[in-house]
Amino acid sequence: MITVLARTLIIYLLLLVSMRLVGKRQIGELQLSELITTLMLSDLAVLPISDVGIPITYAILPILTLLSLEVFISFAASRVPALRRIFFGAPSLLICHGKLDRAELARLRIGVGELISELRLKDVEDVGDVRYAILENNGKLSVFKNAAASPVTPDDAGIAVTEKGIALPVVIDGRLMPESMKHAGVSREWIEKTLAERGLRRCEILLMNVDEQRHFSYIKKDAPGRIVRQDGTAPPAPRKAKN
Repeated sequence: MITVLARTLIIYLLLLVSMRLVGKRQIGELQLSELITTLMLSDLAVLPISDVGIPITYAILPILTLLSLEVFISFAASRVPALRRIFFGAPSLLICHGKLDRAELARLRIGVGELISELRLKDVEDVGDVRYAILENNGKLSVFKNAAASPVTPDDAGIAVTEKGIALPVVIDGRLMPESMKHAGVSREWIEKTLAERGLRRCEILLMNVDEQRHFSYIKKDAPGRIVRQDGTAPPAPRKAKN
């Protein structure tokens, strides 16, 4: 039993390091070579764990070989476009200037009904609204609508807008998040003062977000366990007078 546990721990740590080196992509974003490598790694890892008669080096060496090969292919493909096309493929233009490329659909063995289904997932009601539809090499569909079917943007309406930036969590469950505070450009004193102006203490806050313009919102812990969301842009609540 101890042998099995030790083998499991070694293989787990090896796979963990291997996948961290490969990258942080989601399964749906894996290239074909990366998916094949992932499947082979899982099979290689199981063998020495399920059969203690197999030397553990029979798994370690192939795993390291596959990892090295994947890293080398990714590096080489980033330097040589021709290799990238061979190993990772190239995007396919399914709809161009509003015209459906039936030959490309046939080559990829994609039916019109399947394409329409994917377009619906992109909130496209009518295929006639599509200017371009591109099947990326990771299997995802990119869709660009005609100008008449696209939502109106502030630029189209001539409206000037201010970039708010990403809202960063500066307080989680009453605890300060130093890294987020640094990127948001706020201090502990600013957070404490902002909450105090609304009659709140940090220990009462479940989540507090702040963006680049120092617009903020927070979720307060409620006594019965119900979470109440309050807009931080609202005016401060009047503080109760002390007796």
